[in-house]
Amino acid sequence: MLKNPIHEQERLAALNSCHILDTAVEDDYEELTELAAAICETPIALISFVDAERQWFKSHRGLTVRETDRSQSFCAHAILKPDELMEVEDANLDPRFRDNPLVTGNPYISFYAGMPLVDEDGFPLGTLCVIDRTPRKLNETQKKALKTLTKQVINKLILRKRLLDLEIAHRENILVSQNNKESADSLRLIIEQSPAAIVVFRGRDMLIDAINPAMLQLLNQDSHVVGKPLLEAIPELNGQPVYELAQEVYTTGQSVTRHDTPVSLNRNGKLETGYFNFTYAPLIENGEVTGIIDMAVEVTDQVQARMLIEESALQMREMVMNAAAGMCIIRGEDLVIEIANDPMLKIWTRSAKQVIGRKLTDVFPEVVQQTFPELLRQVLRTGESVAISEQTADIAEVDGKINTIYIDLAYKPLRNSEGDPEAIIATITDITEKVKSRQLLEQSRTQLQKANVELSTVNEEYIALNEELVATNENLRCAEENLTRLNKRLVEKEESLRLSIEAARMGTFNINISTGIIEVNNYCRELFGFTDDLIVTVQEGFDTLQEDRERIWDAMHNAIENHILFEEEYRIFRKSDNEMRWVRTVGKVSDPSMGTDIHFYGIMIDITERRASDQLKEDFIGIVSHEMRSPLTALKGYVQILDWKSKKNNDQFTADLTTKAIRQVNRMTTLITGFLDVARAGEGKIYLNKTYFDMAQIIKVVEEESLATISSHKILFQPAEPIMIFADQDKLEQVLLNFINNAVKYAPNNSQIHVSCSDNNGWVRVSVKDQGIGITAKDQSHIFERFYRVIGAKTENISGFGIGLYLCKEIIDRHAGRIGVESATGEGSTFWFELPIAHSHIVKGGMT
Repeated sequence: MLKNPIHEQERLAALNSCHILDTAVEDDYEELTELAAAICETPIALISFVDAERQWFKSHRGLTVRETDRSQSFCAHAILKPDELMEVEDANLDPRFRDNPLVTGNPYISFYAGMPLVDEDGFPLGTLCVIDRTPRKLNETQKKALKTLTKQVINKLILRKRLLDLEIAHRENILVSQNNKESADSLRLIIEQSPAAIVVFRGRDMLIDAINPAMLQLLNQDSHVVGKPLLEAIPELNGQPVYELAQEVYTTGQSVTRHDTPVSLNRNGKLETGYFNFTYAPLIENGEVTGIIDMAVEVTDQVQARMLIEESALQMREMVMNAAAGMCIIRGEDLVIEIANDPMLKIWTRSAKQVIGRKLTDVFPEVVQQTFPELLRQVLRTGESVAISEQTADIAEVDGKINTIYIDLAYKPLRNSEGDPEAIIATITDITEKVKSRQLLEQSRTQLQKANVELSTVNEEYIALNEELVATNENLRCAEENLTRLNKRLVEKEESLRLSIEAARMGTFNINISTGIIEVNNYCRELFGFTDDLIVTVQEGFDTLQEDRERIWDAMHNAIENHILFEEEYRIFRKSDNEMRWVRTVGKVSDPSMGTDIHFYGIMIDITERRASDQLKEDFIGIVSHEMRSPLTALKGYVQILDWKSKKNNDQFTADLTTKAIRQVNRMTTLITGFLDVARAGEGKIYLNKTYFDMAQIIKVVEEESLATISSHKILFQPAEPIMIFADQDKLEQVLLNFINNAVKYAPNNSQIHVSCSDNNGWVRVSVKDQGIGITAKDQSHIFERFYRVIGAKTENISGFGIGLYLCKEIIDRHAGRIGVESATGEGSTFWFELPIAHSHIVKGGMT
């Protein structure tokens, strides 16, 4: 083993002067190693003294041997730097120790941390060390505790040495007293010159016969106490165990030694409790006990530090281990798991042995790519707590299977005495079942919302109803959360749903197909005029229908036989007053595989006011469009005459103007036709004049038209590849121009509008992208509905009837195509439509 030859002989002499080698086991030292092992959470703790050729263990908790060869000693390395704690995280990776027999064989040392035991003269005699069989690292609290305990060991060694010196002096005193009348003066001289705190008491009254400066300082007294009885000089000792123990020693003549003993003394004007290691030795003269020699060392700071460390560590451990939620302490940038309670181990699917003392990323390699390590290090760096709800976590079981769970987490920093973060206390709650239950409820709510959307309209009455439905859905969500906590009690769920439907003014029905009896709610009875005591049957229900009876009968039978959704609007004549009302009904047949009677059930709402409003709008559009056709036809004739004359007179300027005027008249004609199409769309009568043509033709025509008529925006047309389709060219041109005109209306001046046409896997896709105000997700779901307009501060001054996009959708739907919008508020919008590409078309000379 390495030695420093300069001071080695002096160090060995200092070690031998302690008379500690090869002594018996002592409880004081055993308690210190037990405390070191508990604080540092290691199976082995040693008090080791490095002799010339061996290291000898005064206390060897966790080992059976009392000594090992110095050449194998870790402690012999540690004493080379007396002021530093030596820590070896993994001896198998350290070139100094990886071939050491104590590493490769029993006790299989992997981790070692040792603090040198340095005496008063600065000589390192050995170490207080802790050892583990797995790699690890001490935290700052454990390091400080180990250093504090090391001071305790040194104090005990110093006290031991001084007691030995005192016993030697006492024996010499006895010899001197037998042969020399000046023995008392010799003893007093020895006491005064001793560096240890010593006082000599005479007689049963404990008269202070001699006291050295060190003891005076310790007792906060001066030399006037000499010659006084002990209780007169220090009255506060009366009744304390230390005084009674002195009386016992005087009586029995037996020496006693006590450690960490509390004594209350008047210091600085008040009574304070200090802790002392002391020895009472009887003063024997001529074979009789004539007094007591007291030698003491104050250890108040060490005891209080140890008590504080023990209390803090115990409280923290108890808090974590007794917590109901999953809790653990993770220390340092390496994220070493220091402690974890049972709920935490259950979440991790690991045992304490598999995780304690190991790095988080070593135990769970799968978290390296997740957010948790960085979040933990962020808390260490910033000292700020982190709390996240419903975080997903992928945790691998021991067999490698990855489980995805949902957790609520909270990371809080633990600070050292300087206030710096050194560890994190993590609180984890597994909420997987709660989240999955809520997701199931949200799916149910989403299905209900879709049903509500299908029943939506765009008139003012619908908006009010829709707001009421949103409020109802919120009530349903709250009810569903309550139902989850009450273990999905079916009876309460049905009652809550019934109340919500009544509040939303919806009628519900449930037809037992085998009996023909219909169960209806109160609102349904009110809507149809049924009395409260009437047993409603299918016949009773169809008696309220007149013109629509056959159509609704056939539609309901078709829905039942083919298990498809029944969705119809029809007229009824209320039985109570024979008033005609329009009703919208959505229903479906129950699943026959359930093994119960087959039912046809659903909901209905009164749409009389909406139908009346829609009819007024359609009548107005039809009248206006019809009245505008005659003057527009005349205007077109006049422009055509002007065009003919300009060409005849070679007036090119006028000819160009008349050409553009004719195009605008045609555009107006198309717009009027669009108004008429609104009415026809409601009746399913939009006429399509389909032909085979190249989609690039429409792009070119629209490009020329847009560039000629629009100067407020930069319209950019991407080159269009030739794509043949079978469609109505005028109608598609109408759709594309509507997209462009809308982009102009809702985008700021001088912004860019991009138009593109491309092949998209057998479909031709045409899109118009603007840099406008954008559309909210809520408005996107209604944007293609008839008469729907986006309402807001940025759109209140923009004119429109809410029919353009509705006609676009009707035209594309009639072509069996697809239409949609992609948008975000403040980021512009992209309107697009797709049509199937024609795989064959008629050209001159035959079919290709």
